[in-house]
Amino acid sequence: MIRFENVSVSFPQKNGQLHAVNNVSLSIGKGQIYGLIGASGAGKSTLLRTVNLLERPTAGRVYVNGELINGLRGKALRQYRRNIGIIFQHFNLAANKTVRQNIEFPLKAANMPKPQIKQRVDELLKLVGLSDKHDAYPAKLSGGQKQRVGIARALANNASILLCDEATSALDPETTVSILKLLEDINKRYGITIIIITHEIDVVKAICTKMAVMNSGSVVEYGDVIDIISKPNNNFTKKLISYAENFELPAEIINIFGKESIVKITYLGSEATEPILSNAIKENNVDISILHGKIDYIDYTPVGTLIVSVKGEDSDVRNAIEYIKSKTLRTEVGASEF
Repeated sequence: MIRFENVSVSFPQKNGQLHAVNNVSLSIGKGQIYGLIGASGAGKSTLLRTVNLLERPTAGRVYVNGELINGLRGKALRQYRRNIGIIFQHFNLAANKTVRQNIEFPLKAANMPKPQIKQRVDELLKLVGLSDKHDAYPAKLSGGQKQRVGIARALANNASILLCDEATSALDPETTVSILKLLEDINKRYGITIIIITHEIDVVKAICTKMAVMNSGSVVEYGDVIDIISKPNNNFTKKLISYAENFELPAEIINIFGKESIVKITYLGSEATEPILSNAIKENNVDISILHGKIDYIDYTPVGTLIVSVKGEDSDVRNAIEYIKSKTLRTEVGASEF
């Protein structure tokens, strides 16, 4: 549905050109929830804005539904943009307009008849759970409610593409979960293609099926979320995931157990529920202490990470680790993050 072919975006600077996006090629399928993740300044938002031509590519092509959009202007561009909704980190609501009036705005701009506007706004208020807030002003709303208004406004013209630019960054964790569930429900109900820009791995894990990692304007890794989270190939991606997981052990713990005994284990699918450590202890005469761990569910598949200490005779320890390696996705001994 959306295809970037060798897309670059540059901005003139006093000392030359700022290359915000460098030769990016990606495909996003119809109806997908796609995550673009990276640190601040990675080029995520700039790439996103090429989809609705708020930024025009300096080089390369952007296709939407098979149509090359680079050259769209005037009436054709305005008509095209009605198919695309965007929600922002800081909501961008008109402070002097009520919830209803904020949602009405794009419908009036599209010259929709008044009776249809009322019917459509009522539908959207019900969809986002704000039917009782239609006459409230943004100042009286919570952050989550403001974002729900933003979502309703973005969907007003029956958009088939929804662009989310750090849409949950200003929200608390509980509200973030509720907004992500709403977006997931909208995706399932209407088949809307959603692109989520974020610097938070947890957002991608919670809602996206596909993802791309950006660093310094380039895409360094892309594919299924579960594959990238469970077995990242790029060093930047590994660091990004490691920071988010926060599995760093205190120095005191490392000193007690010894770095050489510490093992990081990554499980995938049914591996996460098998008694692998218990069997390793029984069969190899070792002691295994669990130091840290968690299980995430990505696209309904469990992905588990455990950090353990394996103690015993050298040969027993080696055999136990080999057994664990044979039964899990990845096993790292004395890895650098410890």
